[in-house]
Amino acid sequence: MNKKISIILLMLSFGCVLNASVILEDFSMTETNMSFRVVGTVSHLGDWAHGQILFGLIDDDTTDWLTSFDQNASSWTDGSENARTTSSLYSLQRLPYSDSILTSGETWVVGDQMDISFNFVGQFNTSNFDVNNFGMQVGYSNTSIVSSVDNILEGTTSSVPEPSSMALLGMGVFGLFASRRRKKS
Repeated sequence: MNKKISIILLMLSFGCVLNASVILEDFSMTETNMSFRVVGTVSHLGDWAHGQILFGLIDDDTTDWLTSFDQNASSWTDGSENARTTSSLYSLQRLPYSDSILTSGETWVVGDQMDISFNFVGQFNTSNFDVNNFGMQVGYSNTSIVSSVDNILEGTTSSVPEPSSMALLGMGVFGLFASRRRKKS
């Protein structure tokens, strides 16, 4: 019985460490450039237009963080593990109340691996931008902004695992050692 519990705890701890979501890596922003990489698994889709990825501030259509966007100077690189191909970048500034950047390409599905590096060129209002409120969604819902319901960006990477993940991992390892010790006795 204890062995089964130990195995279950170990499996749960690995499940928490290997979270299947999209994370933001290598984020950098100046007044003229924004660059970052998104890596992970597509876990949710908007209602329609699943070939498009929308970047912006979550549930925020009033903050002016994108002054201008140069789509000809901006670029992206699809990583080798990327499931779909990106074909274009453009800004949704021409829509009222929208400071968002959009990519177009092949249609994404839940479970697809994503690995794309972006280099956005333009004029960015860094004092109005909060990376902790930066989000992305695959496809649209009812607006031209990233909604909290459809946001799949989990945040920035960290070299230090969350304490709860480490606690679960520790409990699983402890359970395995305890069951081994009892078996030898």
